Amino acid sequence: MDYSSLKCLPAETLKQRLQEALDAQHRLMLGDQDVSVTTRDGRRVQYTEANASKLQQYINALQQALDARKGRVRRGPIYLGVC
Repeated sequence: MDYSSLKCLPAETLKQRLQEALDAQHRLMLGDQDVSVTTRDGRRVQYTEANASKLQQYINALQQALDARKGRVRRGPIYLGVC
């Protein structure tokens, strides 16, 4: 799924969608069979435990869009070799 259009949303909308997605993820972890969230284009998407990784990707994309508005860039982990 392409999340590039998230950067065009107002910060308040991003915060609201992020909270909704985090709540949905929490309900999945507590054992709900399926949860739904509203995407950037206003449609509802169902997530189940089987596709929880897609929900995590959506959460990451929302967080990155919010961070970009604040001038922060999220980077991946840096692994240092330990001898």
